[in-house]
Amino acid sequence: MTHPTDISVLTRLLDDSTLSPGRRAEILFERGKLYWREGNHTAAVADYAAARDLDSSSPAAVALQHASDIASFFNPDMFNP
Repeated sequence: MTHPTDISVLTRLLDDSTLSPGRRAEILFERGKLYWREGNHTAAVADYAAARDLDSSSPAAVALQHASDIASFFNPDMFNP
């Protein structure tokens, strides 16, 4: 798969109603990665979850777990030097 670097290109690809669930999951995962890089973690997590729901073996499932781990990280020493 080529990796478009523009979220709008991936969004247009998702408008194709003939996409297979596997291909739709790939595109959602790629768009989620771009959202994450931009700092839009909410949109990234939504795309990862949608991709995982379409294909449980998608790498989006791992990315979703990593995003959850990052969000739930807490280090009390960070606030108490």
